[in-house]
Amino acid sequence: FGGNTLSTDKKYYLQVGALEPESDKYVNDSIHTTRGGNDFIIFLDRLKHHPAVESVCFTDMHRHYVWMNRGSMLYVDTLDVGTYTREVNPYYFRVFRVKSADGSSPEQLAAKATPNGIIITENIVEKLFPQGSAVGQEVKLNNDTIPITAVCENQKYNEYTAHYRATYQIFNINNIAMRNVKSIPRLSVYIRVRSEADHTDFIRDFRNEMHSQLMIGNLYLEEMTSMKEVRDEHLKDYRNDLYTYLAVALFFLMNVFLAVLGTFWFRTEQRKGELGLRVALGSSRMSMRSLLLNEGIVLLSIAFIPAMVVGYTLGHGDVVSTWPVEFTMIRFIVTAIITYVLLL
Repeated sequence: FGGNTLSTDKKYYLQVGALEPESDKYVNDSIHTTRGGNDFIIFLDRLKHHPAVESVCFTDMHRHYVWMNRGSMLYVDTLDVGTYTREVNPYYFRVFRVKSADGSSPEQLAAKATPNGIIITENIVEKLFPQGSAVGQEVKLNNDTIPITAVCENQKYNEYTAHYRATYQIFNINNIAMRNVKSIPRLSVYIRVRSEADHTDFIRDFRNEMHSQLMIGNLYLEEMTSMKEVRDEHLKDYRNDLYTYLAVALFFLMNVFLAVLGTFWFRTEQRKGELGLRVALGSSRMSMRSLLLNEGIVLLSIAFIPAMVVGYTLGHGDVVSTWPVEFTMIRFIVTAIITYVLLL
């Protein structure tokens, strides 16, 4: 996930459900006096102690491969930057193997996650603190001044998006304990499974084993999905769009090929007399072929230079769509080279 994209191996999404008063299994408050938040903490603890589970985390307003984010602004003096603000607990970085910007392990990054500070991605540092380190600095977020405790590596939302700026706020477990039961389903729970325990029937076996244990008060395990399945469903539209773009690109490439072929054919037909004279004066067929091809390369190069100037101007000025992948000089140069070679 960090720097590249989210790894979905050995990870599962769990949706916690809350029973309605109409349910036969609903427990009245006079019988079950514990708050829903306390029940949720017990829910997490039972997950954590399952022998197959390596780590457990939960998030609010942030679900991987689902467009659910809270936008906000970070301010430092006169500088500001837009960011996705995601509420997570410290184990989040361990479950999704998010590293620090300096390469420190997810465990080391998780140790720096405290409710009194925030963790930001590296591209926010480049914007707000271009001259120095951000750790220990204070920023304004939602009218609150809060210190930066760590910087994590840049992150993509999925394989087809740019590196989005993200700010991670850490849950205070005491605040979670005070929540009522109806607010708990808003939270998303993720588990990382040990390698030796992960198999194709894991969800079925896990639900059968933990069904009764995860019935706590009016909370229960409503849904459990492999992150691979979540990822495939999320990327389906992207892939369909990509296939459409490829089909259109191939169609236009064939048109370009036919146009170039026709142009060369026309030029050669119009210059038969000149070519015949050159042959009569001793030119070989190989030299004639080289003459025509080299002329074509020169014409292509002459036309290509102003075309690339126009293309760069349009991309740099955001005249053309640059979503979901940002316009960068490296991307522009690579695609320019590919285009030139194809035309050549």
